[in-house]
Amino acid sequence: MDVALKQRLVGALVLVALGVIFIPMILDGSAQRARQESTIEIPQPPDMRFETRRLALDPEAAEVNDSVAPDS
Repeated sequence: MDVALKQRLVGALVLVALGVIFIPMILDGSAQRARQESTIEIPQPPDMRFETRRLALDPEAAEVNDSVAPDS
């Protein structure tokens, strides 16, 4: 058998195999279902008061910050 004919047959078999794998995926429509948008309801934040505290990583800086009175 000629080498060029063998290469063409192998190429044709590869294309057929790829078609058998990917064409059903495209025609099934599962890819379109995955792209559909869905609505998500985000609840409102709670009406609670939160306190923010800043903690110093340096112990010397913590001593300086403790000596300063808070603004409120």
